[in-house]
Amino acid sequence: MEDPIKFDVWATVRPGSHKNAVHDIVNAGSEVTELEIRKQVNRSARDGKPILVLRSLGWSRAKTIREKPASWMRDVLVYQEGEAPSLGDISFCKNHNLYYAGVLGCHVCTGFYQDE
Repeated sequence: MEDPIKFDVWATVRPGSHKNAVHDIVNAGSEVTELEIRKQVNRSARDGKPILVLRSLGWSRAKTIREKPASWMRDVLVYQEGEAPSLGDISFCKNHNLYYAGVLGCHVCTGFYQDE
C-alpha cells in the first residue's frame, strides 16, 4: 500500500536576498551541496525561476510556509512530493493552491496526505 502524500515547497528568490536564501536552504538540510545551492539561488534571483526550498513536508507546514514565507521568498508554490515546475502533466487544485500528479485528484481534497 502506498504511503500518504507529502509536499515540497518551491519559491523564487528575491533579488538581493541571496545570503538569507542560501542560509535557510542549507540549514533546512538540503541534499545538495552549498555550492550548488548558491548556483540555484543566483539563477533564481536572476531569471525568476523557482527552486526547491523544502522537501517532504506535511500539509500544515507546507501551507504555513506558503502563507507566511521567509522575506527572501517570492512566488511560493506547493507541489506533491517529487513533482516539480519543470515536469509536465501536472494538475492544479484551486481549492488548495496545490500542484499534484496522478489520476485520483488533489490529495488534500481526497484526504490522502500526511499532516505533521
